[in-house]
Amino acid sequence: MIVNLNDILIGENYPIQIIGEIGQNHNGDINNAKKLIDMCYDCNLKFVKFQKRDIKTEFTKEAYDKLYDNINSFGKTYGEHRLFLEFNKEQHKELKEYCDRKGIIYFCTPCDVPSVDLLERINVPFYKVASRDLSNGILLERLSETNKPVIISTGMADYEEIELAI
Repeated sequence: MIVNLNDILIGENYPIQIIGEIGQNHNGDINNAKKLIDMCYDCNLKFVKFQKRDIKTEFTKEAYDKLYDNINSFGKTYGEHRLFLEFNKEQHKELKEYCDRKGIIYFCTPCDVPSVDLLERINVPFYKVASRDLSNGILLERLSETNKPVIISTGMADYEEIELAI
């Protein structure tokens, strides 16, 4: 099987591609994100991947308000911490355009339907599903509606769970 990811062919007899997994390692700073993109570019990677969550709909009030007071926290609560790390639509668009100018492909792992909708508005070429969302039927259904390629992380899933997701 050969998969076309934004004109990069993936499959048997094609070069292995390494994805620059940036995720949220930018610590909520767009300039850090750009530096990470530059590092991936300097290593001749063709892909960088970020994450997107809609914190207000993904977290319960209890989870959002849970104290998160440690040296790695960007907020007093876990919700504030996670919200600090999230880029908004304009920032994701800026990063995608930055990647486009450098000739590196930007894509994302959306963790919920509002995030897919946001990423569709900036025309992300394809998506990745986190292994934790392998059984998230609502998210998988929304991703299938985009008619774009989807990379699925299978983590510790068994064949039945993978088949159900597909």
